[in-house]
Amino acid sequence: MPDHFIIQLIGLENKNIQLLDYSIENHICHIHIQLKRKKHACPSCKTRTDRIKDYRTHTFQHLKVAEKRVYVHYRKRRYACSCGKSFDEKNQGLVARYQRFSTSWHQAALFHSISAPSFTYTARTFGTTAPKIMRLFDARTEAFSTPPVALPKVIAIDEFKGRYRQRQIPTHYR
Repeated sequence: MPDHFIIQLIGLENKNIQLLDYSIENHICHIHIQLKRKKHACPSCKTRTDRIKDYRTHTFQHLKVAEKRVYVHYRKRRYACSCGKSFDEKNQGLVARYQRFSTSWHQAALFHSISAPSFTYTARTFGTTAPKIMRLFDARTEAFSTPPVALPKVIAIDEFKGRYRQRQIPTHYR
């Protein structure tokens, strides 16, 4: 299978990605990728450099394909600047720093959790734990829920008298 079909299949065709290798074992697909080499700006001095210091492998889970879990082994470069600083390459939203799941996975899990019956159901579907889905949900919805500045003077008014009548229990139930 040509490389570009695998990249399209997992939904990463617009990310400037080179496929290095792939393998399929049982219900797991391992894909080894790296980004195409280009100059990056140093975050410290803003000088553009293409001098590579070293490579690191960042393994993370991506969206399922044909009910197979996809693990991406991203070979990321660390660049060295003339000012003495070293930094990671920008990966165009593929995966956030220190994360074990891709940004596409995070978005899909969030949208699924909104309409799913429970966080546990979403967790089983996406191969993770319920607390992970709850943290993801809370982090994304926190911006939309702003607490009130002050509570109103009247919270609720009970419009019903609410008379309580004691009901007689039939003798045959006693």
